[in-house]
Amino acid sequence: MTEAIKHGRSEGKPRMSLVPPNALRQVAAVMTYGERKYAAWNYLSGAGLPFSDYLDAAERHLNAFNCNEENDTESGLSHLAHAACCILMLMEMQAVHPEQDDRFKRKGTP
Repeated sequence: MTEAIKHGRSEGKPRMSLVPPNALRQVAAVMTYGERKYAAWNYLSGAGLPFSDYLDAAERHLNAFNCNEENDTESGLSHLAHAACCILMLMEMQAVHPEQDDRFKRKGTP
């Protein structure tokens, strides 16, 4: 019998097995909550929202966590998972709708 061969690790492919499964489940729970509250993929509907909306929401959840509040009062889900979702949605918006970038830019900066 010969040993199985799988190319991948040495070819620079992302190691999806390194993503923390508990954190991923919590993020999925928040996204599922968002689907029920708004709609699936709502954040990408039309032109999406300005980047600052996602930044503001992420910072509100991080601030609540920093003030010793573990879970969001409305959803009952982790503030950290909510913040992670905001950041993931912002990353997707950056890729799909870069025109929504409303971050402050000083004159002479790209």
